[in-house]
Amino acid sequence: MQVEARNPLQTSPSSLVPVCTARFGSWHLALQRRALTHTQIRDNYEAAASAWPRKARRLNSPEAYGTFLAAALGALPPKPLTVLDCGIGCGALSAAMAATSRQPLTLHGIDASPAMLAEARKHLGAIPATLREGDVHTLPYPDAAFDITIAAHLLEHLADPATALAEIARTTRPGGLVLLCLTRRSLTGLWVHLRWRTHLFSAPMANALIESAGLQPLHTAPLPGRRFSPHPSLACIARKPF
Repeated sequence: MQVEARNPLQTSPSSLVPVCTARFGSWHLALQRRALTHTQIRDNYEAAASAWPRKARRLNSPEAYGTFLAAALGALPPKPLTVLDCGIGCGALSAAMAATSRQPLTLHGIDASPAMLAEARKHLGAIPATLREGDVHTLPYPDAAFDITIAAHLLEHLADPATALAEIARTTRPGGLVLLCLTRRSLTGLWVHLRWRTHLFSAPMANALIESAGLQPLHTAPLPGRRFSPHPSLACIARKPF
């Protein structure tokens, strides 16, 4: 029997998260889970918000984000940038960007959870940022509004990540960057899937998702982890074509 990863871009009911498929002769079996609704995701993050910064530190996320962002931003000219953090959560990725970037930033953040937005405000401290509650499927920003859009561990929660990423791409200016962190296939990633019903991405799946939104994949690799403790995330750098 051959078991293979299920591509999240393959057609499935929008309320289901693909897990895997199995082929046995003429049989083709698909295992799927019912996705959490927008309200369930928001409520779960409301409950987890106060502990989220501690969990991020345990995974070495602030340092890993800094390494990722230094590579992504290092070649950019030192001119002001407008940045949108989609699903800003506790603000860990935005804080790492502010600490890493040589460019002056105008930072915006959006999240479905008011409690997470409150954590982001505390985490960002003196870093200026405009935060608002909202849904990534209908971002309240005009086309091509941002030089860089970022999203850490947002898309894998959604039953239809391709539609959400297309909306993220819409708000990115031509030539701008889209930076993503996605839960990858690993033992830790499997625990995340069981807890949150998320997609699990391989590098080819992540690149296919990026291309489906009309973006150009530039680099996809695991985030750096600690010794004997690999990070459960893929870091993706993409560009919106001119």
